[in-house]
Amino acid sequence: MTTLPNLLGDFSLAHDVTAGYVSQLKNAVGLFGKYLGRVPDTDDFNADAINRFLDWLKAQGRKPETVRGRRRMLVTLWRFAESLELCPPPPSQLRTVKVPARVPTAFTVEQMCALLAAADSTERPLWWRSLLLASYDTALRLGDLLSIERPDVWPDGSLSIVQSKTGRTHRVKLRDETLAAIDAHLEGRTAGLIWPLWARREALYRAFQKLRQAAGIKSGTLRWIRRSSASYVEAAHPGMGWRHLGHSAPGLAEKAYIDPRIVRPTPTLPPRLSG
Repeated sequence: MTTLPNLLGDFSLAHDVTAGYVSQLKNAVGLFGKYLGRVPDTDDFNADAINRFLDWLKAQGRKPETVRGRRRMLVTLWRFAESLELCPPPPSQLRTVKVPARVPTAFTVEQMCALLAAADSTERPLWWRSLLLASYDTALRLGDLLSIERPDVWPDGSLSIVQSKTGRTHRVKLRDETLAAIDAHLEGRTAGLIWPLWARREALYRAFQKLRQAAGIKSGTLRWIRRSSASYVEAAHPGMGWRHLGHSAPGLAEKAYIDPRIVRPTPTLPPRLSG
């Protein structure tokens, strides 16, 4: 028998995973322990305990996406424990979690312009303006965007990165006006990150919420800019949205990123009926 925190430590040593992924695993283990009222161990890897845990999460008001994510994290550790012969494999009685499909929503061009206008009234106007423009141009994930240094960008505005989530290389391009905004923000600085954070990532999320509210936009996160970029590329060049996102296949883009209002703003009607 091994405690799940110890198992998680062994898993992290045995796998090349990001700090963010390890954090998700820790969160799942912590919630499982909160449900059990003690430190969970590999003996708790059984269908009854996991299924009751999923019910507990639902009773706590957790979203289906969150419940499914915690289940996935625990099953990942469960399969690792199985590989170490610490427990049997997950049984077929382990319940799945259905997540309702959602229509992807992105910021429109008008809303992006409103965000840029609102950015000019913040404490860090050049920081926000250059970040918003770069995010819209490239559709990069926030973590990848925040890891860019000025020398990474070629004079023509192109750059290649290794995506932190997938480990795959991806090439993107910045417009001239975005490069100008970046250089204005840097004020001659050529070393270090283009967008160093002034606090924890959570503070950035809260600051964007205030920015969005100042722009008169009711909802949306920084991730919506990634959706906007991919949606407008797909609208202009059908079949290119998923490549713009840096995905390896088209399925996920259509499901989770491409806003149909942008790509297909006017639904097609069948022929008009007479009479």
